[in-house]
Amino acid sequence: MHNGMKLEEMLAEVIRHSSAKSDYITNTKENLAIVNMPDAGFENDLAVVVQNGMGVLERFGITENFHNQVAARLKIPSKYYQRLLGDHRDLLLSNINTLFQREPELRMIRTLDGKARAFLSNSFRRVDNEQILEKTLPVIRGDFDTTILSTGVDENRMRFKCLFNGDTHKVQIGETTRGKPDFVNTGFEMGNSEVGKGSFYIRGFFYRSFCLNGCVFGTEETASFKQVHVGSRLGVSENMLLSNETMRKEDELIISAARDVLTNLAAPEFTHKLADKLIALKNRKGATNAAASVEAVCKELRLSDGESASVLESFIKDQDYSQWGMVNAVTEQANKTDDYNRASKFEEYGNKIINLPAANWTRIASLEKVAA
Repeated sequence: MHNGMKLEEMLAEVIRHSSAKSDYITNTKENLAIVNMPDAGFENDLAVVVQNGMGVLERFGITENFHNQVAARLKIPSKYYQRLLGDHRDLLLSNINTLFQREPELRMIRTLDGKARAFLSNSFRRVDNEQILEKTLPVIRGDFDTTILSTGVDENRMRFKCLFNGDTHKVQIGETTRGKPDFVNTGFEMGNSEVGKGSFYIRGFFYRSFCLNGCVFGTEETASFKQVHVGSRLGVSENMLLSNETMRKEDELIISAARDVLTNLAAPEFTHKLADKLIALKNRKGATNAAASVEAVCKELRLSDGESASVLESFIKDQDYSQWGMVNAVTEQANKTDDYNRASKFEEYGNKIINLPAANWTRIASLEKVAA
C-alpha cells in the first residue's frame, strides 16, 4: 500500500491549513465575481473576488474543485465549461457572473493558501480536519492499541489508516498459492473532506500481510460511520468572515460518536466476521479465463487501459483466480502509484469486489475471451 505521509508530517500540514484558511458567507449578486487578472500570478489568470465583512475586496486564485462546483451549481455542463475556460474566457465569465446576478443566493466560499477551494451551500456543515484529529487522536492512541499505517492530507481530503495490534485482530484465512500462511489484520480508515468531496467517515479496513495490500471493509452497519456535511443554514450576516474558533465549536457530538464505531471495529467479532467473508471469497469458483474476468471487472471499475493491464499481470502472477484473488490483484495497484488518493481509491475498489454477490462473481468467473 502507499505509505503517504508520516503522522508528524500530516499533523504539521493540518495545523498549517488551520491558520491559512478562511471562510466567507457571501451574496453572489452583490459581493462575488470571477474576473480575469492576467498580471496577478493566478493560475489560468482568473481570480475570485469576494467582499468581506469590512467592505474590503479579497482576491483568490481558483482550484479545480471550485471550478467544478461553480459549474455544477450553475448547471453549466462540465465539457462546455472546460471548453470556454480554455478557448473563450470572456464568454465563460459572462455566463458565470450573469447567472450570479440573475439567480442571487448566499454561498459559502472556503479558501486556503490564497485560493478559493470550495463553492458550497451556506448550510454546509463544517467538520474540519484539525477538529477531527483533536478529538479522535487521544481516543485512538489512549483507548486502543494501534499502529498507524499511513496518512495523507491535501486541499481536498484527509485520510488516516490504522491497524489494531494484538492476536485478536489478526486471522489466517488459509494459505497463499505459494503455500505460505495468508494473514489479514483488521483496522480502520478515517477520512474527511473540508470542501464537499465526501463526508467525515470511519470504516473498517484490513491489511494483508503477505502482499502488503490494504482494503476498505466498511459496508457493515455495525462497523462504519458517516456524517454528511449538511446542517441548518448558518445564522450569520452576509460576507462574514467565519473564524476558526466558530468552526471548532460546531457539532462536536458528531466527532464524539466515533468512539462507538472504533469500539465495534476493535471487537473480536468484527475480525471473525471479516475472516468468514474472505474465506468464502477464497473458496468461490476460479476464473476460467483470467483476461476475460479481469476485463469485466476493470470495465465496471472504469480503470484505464494501463491500470487494467497491471491488474491482469497481478492476477496471473498470484495464480489465485478466485474472487479473493481478484480483490488482491486490484488492491495491489495501490502499491504502484505515487498518488495517495488514487492508491486509496484502489483500496475502495477492493471492497466493491468483496461485496459482489456470489452469482455475479460466478458469471464473471465463467466468462470466455471472444476473439475480435
